[in-house]
Amino acid sequence: MAYTDVTAEAVLKTLAEYDTDPGAFFATYGFDAARQYELVHDGKRYPSKAIVGVAHKHIDGHAMRWNDFTGGRATIVRHLERLGFTVETTRPVLMVYVGQDSLENLQHGLDTCTWGFRELPDDLTGAAFDFVVFAEGASPRVTDEQWFSRSANLHLCQATSGFYPTEAKHWPDELDQDQLIYPYHFGIVPLGTATDVPLGPDGPLPAEASRQLKISGTHRGFGKIAHFDPTRLLSAAHLADAVTLPDDPKQRPTIKLARTSGVRTPQPGTKSRRTTTSSGPGRLQDPKKRKAVEQHAVATATAHYEKLGWHVTEIGKPYDLECRKNDEERHVEVKGTTGAAAAVELTINEVNHARGADITDLFVVSEIIVNENYETSGGQTHIFENWAPNDDALQPTRFRYELPRPVSD
Repeated sequence: MAYTDVTAEAVLKTLAEYDTDPGAFFATYGFDAARQYELVHDGKRYPSKAIVGVAHKHIDGHAMRWNDFTGGRATIVRHLERLGFTVETTRPVLMVYVGQDSLENLQHGLDTCTWGFRELPDDLTGAAFDFVVFAEGASPRVTDEQWFSRSANLHLCQATSGFYPTEAKHWPDELDQDQLIYPYHFGIVPLGTATDVPLGPDGPLPAEASRQLKISGTHRGFGKIAHFDPTRLLSAAHLADAVTLPDDPKQRPTIKLARTSGVRTPQPGTKSRRTTTSSGPGRLQDPKKRKAVEQHAVATATAHYEKLGWHVTEIGKPYDLECRKNDEERHVEVKGTTGAAAAVELTINEVNHARGADITDLFVVSEIIVNENYETSGGQTHIFENWAPNDDALQPTRFRYELPRPVSD
């Protein structure tokens, strides 16, 4: 019994069986949805390993089990391509539905490049994913048929970390209630938005990924992992030129932030007292909290370099710290946030200085804890030595607009 015995005719028969009831197909034969490669036929997507394994029953009357053979590009993919089929690489994507009552948190999360959960479900423990999709605008508490007939806004982000525990209160409702509600964070970088796109077959998501969004919405917004080729979604979000997907699914996508526009969410129906039009990681609407976070980050950086034998002077602009040791001099740009260390906001002067002749480090302190008295503690440090930001890693988030000049009589 070998997967190489499977013929194109056997594959076509198995595709027809899968189309009848995908759920029953998986339950009957014990396979899971595709995690790295999907067979694409007549505009539909199928789990490549499962299809080949089940197709074997049309050869000798016995379907192969998932542990009878190994999937992958060198085996299943190559055999299907030899039979004339198309196989595409899939990517792990975390699908998160965001309800109307959580739009303020979503805006804050996108602004600060951080998302969090109340708890970490077993199916997400240790999960790794390349992208995150936040969906809003369609109610999930409907039938599948109704869900697939509707549309939503899909906000696509790069995932910069897995889940990690935190004690930092970061979200608007955490600050309102002065308690830690979301003790599990992960980092994101907003890339783009596919606006008002169909959730059914005419949209950019395969059926299973769309269904996972719906399930997320009925499970208190906990994310669900879907494996699919995000090419259509990237195009819908105007990111085709910004994101490169390697053929090897184990390699991370290459993203040129300079070619992305970032995302924007609708404001909640009721105006928040913390409403802001600014964007960027670490943007804190409470000026006292912002000041406390900045001072904590600078103090942490100062202690770090002094411990290494540097004499440290706080400068402020265009860089935060000047460090001297004998004839050496090093400048340090310091950033602090109560969220994840996914990205930082920079001024043009900070960028130009880091690209200049002086040696500059970037020192980031994330997950800073701030209590009700604005006392700070904790934080995770991230140091980038000899730092010089390149253009592809810079995302435009603001514009200077020249006002129209009055027409003279």
